[in-house]
Amino acid sequence: MDLLQSLRTHFGHEAFREGQEAVIRALLDGESALALFPTGAGKSLCYQLPAAINDGRTAIVVSPLIALMHDQVAQLGAMGIRAALLNSSQPAAHQTETLQNARAGKYKLLYLSPERLARVDTLEWLRDLPISYFVIDEAHCISEWGHEFRTEYRELHSLRTHFPEVPIAAFTASATSQVRGDIAEQLQPREAD
Repeated sequence: MDLLQSLRTHFGHEAFREGQEAVIRALLDGESALALFPTGAGKSLCYQLPAAINDGRTAIVVSPLIALMHDQVAQLGAMGIRAALLNSSQPAAHQTETLQNARAGKYKLLYLSPERLARVDTLEWLRDLPISYFVIDEAHCISEWGHEFRTEYRELHSLRTHFPEVPIAAFTASATSQVRGDIAEQLQPREAD
């Protein structure tokens, strides 16, 4: 597969930034990864490009930043890459339609908040989706959430239990060695930086 051509076709870039191609190849090869890139280094591209070229499957992106999810869904849509998000501010009819489309494999990326993932019904309907991989964006929050994470956000950790064959990629711009350890303990990704 010519990743450089896919990069040009889908995103209009002529070259990868340092480290991007390795993370993209890991996801395409079905491997989990922990990507530590500075702000502005193109973390989002690392999970958006493999999703764009992965036919019939959906990348599930978990992010605590609702505004960023809206921006990314809009940008992807403008590039012709089908993406959606689910959050509690949407009308129930819209949420139902999004879930139906997700089950049918119509999205390349589906964005969820950690709170949405923690809902009892979410793991149930995720089992019905053709998932390519999970993405945990702003993964340093796992460490910052601390004990609250272990109760309200425990579903992030349970992804490995409920979806043992599905790769998990964690992305962050800021992670001390302790934070990297917390991420690895909770999500068990393979580190790639």
